[in-house]
Amino acid sequence: MIRRSFSPSEYRVIPGLSSLQLAFARIGLPWQEALLLSAHGREIPDAADRRPLFYLTDRKNGPGTIARGLMAAGMGDRTVWVLENLSYPGEKISRVAVAELAAREKEYARCVMIVE
Repeated sequence: MIRRSFSPSEYRVIPGLSSLQLAFARIGLPWQEALLLSAHGREIPDAADRRPLFYLTDRKNGPGTIARGLMAAGMGDRTVWVLENLSYPGEKISRVAVAELAAREKEYARCVMIVE
């Protein structure tokens, strides 16, 4: 950590936006009540029936895999926002039904998901 090697006068912390804050800002929904679930580098966490759900994804546990898990948990009637490449020139935001997303085999780059 920087704090172990330098005194506070030798560095400055410049905060940035988190992917959670940016994703919710992009779709115009409040994030304060969101349940943050990370599938990044681990097994997909069990999602409680709570809205909204925010997922950090990775290549192994992408939107399709998570959507299939939601279907298995009886949450196939939900709507999902898939947000790719947030803050990058290739940013793409799509809204799709969980059932439709579960059937897709598409790979997504730098992606987060919000389940309504």
